[in-house]
Amino acid sequence: MPIKKDNEVLGAIELFTDAEKMDADMSLAIRIQESFVPQNTENIEFFYRPSTGLGGDMIYYNPPWVGIIDISGHGIAAALVSMLVRTTLDTIIAFDPPLQGLPFLLENELKKFSFQNIYLTGVIGQLSEGVYRFVNMGHPSPINVTKKTLIETKNVIPVGFGFSEEYDESIINTYNLSDGNLLLYTDGLTEMKTKSGMLTTQGLLDIISPSDTTSTIYLKTLHLRASVLQEDDITMVLFKK
Repeated sequence: MPIKKDNEVLGAIELFTDAEKMDADMSLAIRIQESFVPQNTENIEFFYRPSTGLGGDMIYYNPPWVGIIDISGHGIAAALVSMLVRTTLDTIIAFDPPLQGLPFLLENELKKFSFQNIYLTGVIGQLSEGVYRFVNMGHPSPINVTKKTLIETKNVIPVGFGFSEEYDESIINTYNLSDGNLLLYTDGLTEMKTKSGMLTTQGLLDIISPSDTTSTIYLKTLHLRASVLQEDDITMVLFKK
């Protein structure tokens, strides 16, 4: 702030704030969120890389339940909502609900918090004996990495708009891992800006290989990225046969 006399600047006042406590709180929040990323298993790889320290993507792993969820927004607010969604899913799943009932039950529970302009997409289901049965709540369709093909799925509306219904079993998708490794991912991957435009799902299909891991997929997209900054959260789950 300049100090003036007769419009002549004589000096200035500079205000400093000690950000050590703020940095410590943010570091703790980041460590807490990272602690919920599951460890890889023999048949499942998990990958989580937020655009900032905290993100709105989340992996849900509560065997046999496993899935991936993308919450609208970024940063602290989205991270807090992701923790709430995780707790809500734990509560719902404790009652052993039918798979097709999950979107409606999740919608009803989240209504209690009166969120505005917050919604989520996701793929979540149960993995048992090499078969993944799942529901797709408006999320990008999974990819068969082995065959480099997109899996067409039956989708329902994202949760949060208030339109989820009491669906029947017709919304359930079934994938047998004997057909190839299956990749779940958030749109931060396919909507990444490259030097030639958005990567897109087709662009992702073009660069993946049957032997890829989540880390090699991320590194391949990293080489194409137009900016050094990652603009959106990137999260992946890879089921291996």
